Amino acid sequence: MTVPARTGDEAAGPERARRPRRLLFAGRGDGRPRLPRRSPAPVVRSAVWPGWLAAVALAVCAVTHFPLRHDGVSLGLHAYTVGLSVLCTALALILVVRPGAVVLAGAFVVPALLAAAHAYGGSFPSAVLSRSLDLALAPAWLSAPAAFAAALLALAALVVRVASPLSDGRWTPSPAPKARRVTE
Repeated sequence: MTVPARTGDEAAGPERARRPRRLLFAGRGDGRPRLPRRSPAPVVRSAVWPGWLAAVALAVCAVTHFPLRHDGVSLGLHAYTVGLSVLCTALALILVVRPGAVVLAGAFVVPALLAAAHAYGGSFPSAVLSRSLDLALAPAWLSAPAAFAAALLALAALVVRVASPLSDGRWTPSPAPKARRVTE
């Protein structure tokens, strides 16, 4: 006597045959379907460290160019020198909070202007910038490389920011998962 082969629910035994089939996405009881658990997809983020390095370099540039002494110069020149130092400090603080492309461009221009003033000295038509460098806290052999390094690091951070996949800073939400129906 041969026994016919069991298929489907009969193969698991009589207890399986009596249980009702459940859908893959059975409800939670509140009318919404239960979705399968998935691990989140990795989020692509732009590199943060170039902006932080540029901010540190800008802070060093601000400290080295701060006018600690007045040396009998006019109040306007002293205010101009303090303004450049404060501008470097403000750019460094903004870079820490939100390193956008516009801020990085400004963070490149200001120390590049200071580095160019150190390099070319009195050959500018206006001697105000070169005279303001004489009031700096640090000597020229320290403040010039600080400005040059700040400009280069800000430029590198700007290139990384523009070349990163999410350069505009907006995160696009992932599309909503589609509910799948399992047919019986």
